[in-house]
Amino acid sequence: MREAKTKYYIFPTYIRGCPTPVRQKRYKRRHGEKAAAGRFTTEPDTEKITIRIPQRHLRALDFLVEIDDFPSRSEAIRASIRDLIYARLELVVDRMKKFEHAEQSLAAIRTYEEKYLKK
Repeated sequence: MREAKTKYYIFPTYIRGCPTPVRQKRYKRRHGEKAAAGRFTTEPDTEKITIRIPQRHLRALDFLVEIDDFPSRSEAIRASIRDLIYARLELVVDRMKKFEHAEQSLAAIRTYEEKYLKK
């Protein structure tokens, strides 16, 4: 039986004069096969979206891609969204804990009022 090969992002277009497969090979050469294994695999549950971002953000994104921090704009955007989601989740969970603590404090105050301030 043949082993299933890992699918790689291979685009027919060129990004700033450098084909994407070349970037993948360069990344593998610098960081090893294991590091590149999860970086270029396709996920079956991805959805294509269109966004508008300021030109300065796009230049910064292209800079990160150009210095090989990310293999493509899409990967950089996916990583940014993932980091944002995790950071926001932590913030929301902390906020919910504070609300729960505040509700418990208010309930305790009401109990004391009913017990000691009622005539």
